[in-house]
Amino acid sequence: MYTHYDDIYRYRIFELRHPGDTLKDEIILKLFKEFVKSKDSRLLEIGCGMGHTSVSLSKIISKLVGIDISIEGIKIAKERVNNAEFIVGDATALPFKDKCFDCVIVKDVLEHIENDLQAIKEVNRVLKNGGLLIVYVPYSLDDSFSFESVIKKIFRYTIDDKVGHVRRYNEKEIKEKLREFDIIKSFYFAHFLFGILSVFGVIIYDRFMNTINRKVKKKNNNKKTVINLLVFILELLKVLGKIEFIILRKFKGAGIFIVAKKVKG
Repeated sequence: MYTHYDDIYRYRIFELRHPGDTLKDEIILKLFKEFVKSKDSRLLEIGCGMGHTSVSLSKIISKLVGIDISIEGIKIAKERVNNAEFIVGDATALPFKDKCFDCVIVKDVLEHIENDLQAIKEVNRVLKNGGLLIVYVPYSLDDSFSFESVIKKIFRYTIDDKVGHVRRYNEKEIKEKLREFDIIKSFYFAHFLFGILSVFGVIIYDRFMNTINRKVKKKNNNKKTVINLLVFILELLKVLGKIEFIILRKFKGAGIFIVAKKVKG
């Protein structure tokens, strides 16, 4: 099951991530602690990639399962997280029994799937009654207060095609698609700083980082120094983005978090 993500993950250094993605992981961890009280809860992460989110979650929960369509991503996740199960699979046909998970996380996934309703149906099937669903999707740029919305309005440009987005969601649409769940919390994300990084990232970041990755891998003696410097810079950007998020989270950004519970049935 080859995907273009296999090539992306193959040449990417685990420690170097978009700071917005790192902050998303922190937010998800906080939401999990807030709404899921038992460490024995069984958690499914759909679209786990290389296991970044799983690294944090595996420290507070003993029953973690990650699934992703990328063979390379799952391979790396298994190397990074020992106390979790990782499976190659499709979000629209989950290889699990009915009502077997207490919590499901779907971050940066639904917007890449043609049949997102089928994926949501599968989430509903494997989630226990009263189970928790944490979703993150990109928000409509026609109805947001963000750098990306400004770029779209002025230049008619978005990163959606470049990053494989099939769609974006407005609040009404995502709530309609999650109509079999009770929405208990929602807030916005990615207003300006992370949007700037994303837009310019699509233009130059991936090409730049692939060059850095290859050079670092060839020069092992300089690898630690270069990575530590880049990690420091990315961490600083994350802190700045976190401050922005705290201030603007009630305003419609380029992304939205939804926390919901499965309705009994």
